[in-house]
Amino acid sequence: QTTAVSQDSSLETTSYVVTNSMTLRVPNSSLDTTLNELARNIEHLDYRIVKADDVGLQLLSNSLLQQRNGTHKYRLMKAIDRPGNKLDAMRAAEEAALQRQEQEDNARVSGMSLNDQVQFSTVSLSIYQRETVRKELVSNNQNIDAYLPGFGSKLADALQSGWLLLEAVILFLVRIWSVILVLAAVFIVYRRRFKLGLR
Repeated sequence: QTTAVSQDSSLETTSYVVTNSMTLRVPNSSLDTTLNELARNIEHLDYRIVKADDVGLQLLSNSLLQQRNGTHKYRLMKAIDRPGNKLDAMRAAEEAALQRQEQEDNARVSGMSLNDQVQFSTVSLSIYQRETVRKELVSNNQNIDAYLPGFGSKLADALQSGWLLLEAVILFLVRIWSVILVLAAVFIVYRRRFKLGLR
């Protein structure tokens, strides 16, 4: 918001709020300590949500899927290696083995992700401060002709600057009074001698 405060100046007022979001990964053994340390540095806590998901069943499901895929892959490999198999049957068995390996790999990665979730807690913070107001005096460049002073203001400024100039001249003459005195004495002596020399 900009407000004109004089003929050539405006007051610019800016209101802003600083916010920040942060995500922390904390070992489960240190979660309570971390939350307590954070609480000591908080001026005002709007809300706090502690959510715990039990991923034990998902871990068990992934483990069983890995075992099933491993057993099935082993049987497929044995069938592929058996002599007397036809090429089409072997190709289909190879593709099935490859799919089972991919499923086993996906289950292993998912299990690692779940283990990470079990070992580490995720803490999400939203930090903000109160609204801050900044005021700054800036030049007013809008239609500068409208802000030119009128005749009365110009006359008053001219009288004031003339008076200041007169004061400066008087003060200058007062400061150099000794030089003026010496010059006057030299002039008087020179004039008397010049007049005496003419007679």
